[in-house]
Amino acid sequence: MNCKPHWLLAALFCVAQMAVLAIFGYTPYPDSQGYIGLAGDSLLYGEPYPVAEKLGELTFVWNVGAINAVALSLWLAGSVWPLLVVYTLMKGATAWLLYDTGRQLFGPKVAIVALVLYVLYPANYGEATSAHSEVPHTFFMMLGICLALRQRFLAAGVVLALANWFRPMAIVPLVVMALWLLCGRRWRGVGGLLAGYALVLCLIGTASYVRTGHVIVQAKTGWMALLQYSVDHSPQDDAHLTYTPPEYDCFQRDSLWREHALRWIADNPVEYVLQMPGKLLGMYGSDNVNFCVFLPQKASMEYMYEPLSMRTLAKDAPRLTALQWLVVCNLLYYAVLLALSFVCLCVAAWRRRWRSLALWIPGGIVLLETLMLLFVGHGEARFHQPLMPFFVLLAALAVVRFKGLAREAAPIPRSRCRPR
Repeated sequence: MNCKPHWLLAALFCVAQMAVLAIFGYTPYPDSQGYIGLAGDSLLYGEPYPVAEKLGELTFVWNVGAINAVALSLWLAGSVWPLLVVYTLMKGATAWLLYDTGRQLFGPKVAIVALVLYVLYPANYGEATSAHSEVPHTFFMMLGICLALRQRFLAAGVVLALANWFRPMAIVPLVVMALWLLCGRRWRGVGGLLAGYALVLCLIGTASYVRTGHVIVQAKTGWMALLQYSVDHSPQDDAHLTYTPPEYDCFQRDSLWREHALRWIADNPVEYVLQMPGKLLGMYGSDNVNFCVFLPQKASMEYMYEPLSMRTLAKDAPRLTALQWLVVCNLLYYAVLLALSFVCLCVAAWRRRWRSLALWIPGGIVLLETLMLLFVGHGEARFHQPLMPFFVLLAALAVVRFKGLAREAAPIPRSRCRPR
């Protein structure tokens, strides 16, 4: 039997993920625990999240798809374990989707190097041991891109909408893929992509409107997070801006936070811009979160992140535990991936290789999502996790070749997009 190396690597990666889940079990991150609590309410009231009767009590609408996935797992088995197994399979499949994306964009050499880099990346192990939204979001995002590359545009739009349902950042790959197709003059492809995306949003929005009287297609936490970060990192005493009257429901709170956030930005434009480097550092400055899965007493710890935080690592050095040394090794590996990606983009810009449509996809997604989080989000280490497949692709391209940067994606678009 002739087993191709990429299939073998992806299968071994999936088996390793299963082993981590079986040995170390569920990781009770705060957000994951919050999802389980809200999913329990859905079961109690017999309807999907968000429950119509609880809208007045909710502070905000959280990641809708992730919570409903937890609710389905609890309804079927009374446990999140079936969902964790599915997420583990998704994590393994993401490795193969990374290979397939790299092969279609840059050829088999870059693809296999990207797969090896991804499999060797320590922070990949243990991510699927919680109900966080990153794993399904990344899986559906990568699947949508692969489908678009294979000219399955309607299906790609449907899948990207599902990614957005789990975590509201799938608009980034949708925009990048649509622009990529427009530059190749694939008008039907753009239409199919947008139609599939809009179809799913309409179905989800209509179903929620029938139940709740509100169109809810994704989480509504952005304005709250932006305002909270702006106020917390401002020298002024603006804490009152985050206050919302207790009689407000989650939609009224979101509107009030939006109003206050926009007003704060208008009143403090310099401070708003000066906060962006801090957001960038918060997003990319560490890569320690997923290692909480290996903590021995994680179920009883009040604050899991503390033993593996950058501050604790600096304080305990050089007398680190084995787990802390693993975290340090991962940080070095992570830094190399980011550095190689940065070099790849810089060389491409220097050589004016942006005519390469193939490079638009990983580079465009990384740059656009980073800019979105700087302007309308806040910095948090978990936010870079869905971008790691694209960093790995860019790093693999840097490792293998820079001469191939001008190669066009195959099989689409067929025409080159040249600047005027």
